[in-house]
Amino acid sequence: MGNPSLAQPGDVAVTLRFVVPPEAKGKSYRLATGLFRPALLGQPNERLRPDSDEGDRRVLLGEITVDDQGVPTLAAP
Repeated sequence: MGNPSLAQPGDVAVTLRFVVPPEAKGKSYRLATGLFRPALLGQPNERLRPDSDEGDRRVLLGEITVDDQGVPTLAAP
């Protein structure tokens, strides 16, 4: 398996870094993730189905709010 963090069940901590574009200031965004099967990319079943989702095969990680200074804050669901 290519990613050792997916080899065993349990919690995994990862670092997420991104550049906040100027137009994102003062706005909020939902942050969701999903696991893809590269061989099925473009097909309706390209994402693995999580234990719970909103029908889109993704899991909500939280909401990112970017303040007027461009500083993002993540609020877990």
